[in-house]
Amino acid sequence: MINGIETVLYGVDDVELCTRYFVDFGLPLVESSSEYAHFRLDEGSSVIIRSITDPLIPKSSIVGIGVQEVIWGVDTPQNLDKLLKDLGRDREIRFDEDGTAHCFTDDGLAIGFKVFTKIPVVSAPSPSNTPGNVNRINQHRKWIVKARPKTIQHVVFQTPDVEKGWAFYRDRLNFRLSDIQKGFGIFGRASGAHDHHNIYFLNANLPFKGPEVWGMDGQYRFDHVNFGVDDVDEVMVGANHMQRQGWPKSAWGLGRHRIASSLFL
Repeated sequence: MINGIETVLYGVDDVELCTRYFVDFGLPLVESSSEYAHFRLDEGSSVIIRSITDPLIPKSSIVGIGVQEVIWGVDTPQNLDKLLKDLGRDREIRFDEDGTAHCFTDDGLAIGFKVFTKIPVVSAPSPSNTPGNVNRINQHRKWIVKARPKTIQHVVFQTPDVEKGWAFYRDRLNFRLSDIQKGFGIFGRASGAHDHHNIYFLNANLPFKGPEVWGMDGQYRFDHVNFGVDDVDEVMVGANHMQRQGWPKSAWGLGRHRIASSLFL
């Protein structure tokens, strides 16, 4: 079974700038140079940053910068072999020295697979008080100076053909349908994961204006990755730290996902 996202590979215009961004964001840095950065989260998943011109960036349907490839984790070697045997019936599969397999989806998205044993992450948010409901008294809340994302929850792509993108994950990777947002997109969850969704295919033809570097222009583009933290306090502290480091404020601000119910900023 696929149990979640093992690695996201970013292709960017400025590796050092993006490395500084993710350091301020709170991802634990393993190693970096002017051409490469590797972050590893508490659950064992990774974020890799390379130049968009790096030959190791796969040539796919993706237009522009952002995540160029997602490596999905598989729970056992046996299940990985079974998955790759099926995919190998109608597409070429390339292997790295460490056994990571790479191929393309039916709509040209770069994708990979490897055995991934997730490290259990245990969160212990401080109890919260609300009017008439006191759970914490004479106790300080734990305090942090910046966020430390511990998990990769999901990835989102803008696609001109939502149904085609989703069909491959459903029919070939055994993803389960979480929700359909009519006219907007489809939320899918890996069979071995417990998040509301691990991938979302967003209709790229919606009449929305996005950030200047990309927007809703009908092309296949990376949209965002969602990282998990403990609680709303960590979201708040993380946002404050980012702003103090000079990064612009979020255009959307703090909110709650109507579909998945998760908080976001």
